[in-house]
Amino acid sequence: MDLLRLFETPVLVVGPDETGLPTHALRDRLVAEAASTHGLRRSNGGAAWHSIPDLALRPDACFQDVIQRVVALSQQLTGDRMGERAPPAGFRASAQAWAIVTRTGGYGVLHDHADAHWSAAYYADAGDDAGDPSGCLALVDPRRASTLISGVELDPTTVLIRPQTGMLVLFPGWLQHFVHPYAGTRPRVVLSVNVHLAAR
Repeated sequence: MDLLRLFETPVLVVGPDETGLPTHALRDRLVAEAASTHGLRRSNGGAAWHSIPDLALRPDACFQDVIQRVVALSQQLTGDRMGERAPPAGFRASAQAWAIVTRTGGYGVLHDHADAHWSAAYYADAGDDAGDPSGCLALVDPRRASTLISGVELDPTTVLIRPQTGMLVLFPGWLQHFVHPYAGTRPRVVLSVNVHLAAR
């Protein structure tokens, strides 16, 4: 008898102690930029500023260190899923990146990045811990709803990830997600990255 666990959704959460990525310089740069420039309106709502998505083109180490780490992890996860121990040969990666600076009441609406193979959120500053679900990243089950068993939740429809400063979350671009309204007062700063893989 075989039990098949089908349709796995890989989500990688790299803790603050494991990333070794910049936080202060990145946070300070982006908070200053959010205060001095008009942002874009995309999936961000309320008091959430969205930068121009040009951060992958900026040569500054505080941006490039994060983007290169995200690209490397994306290639590694792709290789793992292909059954390879090393990043897949014959593929090149390109990245697009932007920042979200969220103040009290800011949130992210339900969306995905279906044109990207992988998406990442790097928390340069997770802001204040105002209790769940304030500012939590919610990942939504991509399968259609199943018939419920009264009083039993076999398959939660959403999974919450509580951000921490220095944490990196990587997930498939097609996975729908949203961000609960942020109740803290210190700005929360996230660098978001989309990675696209293509044959050389």
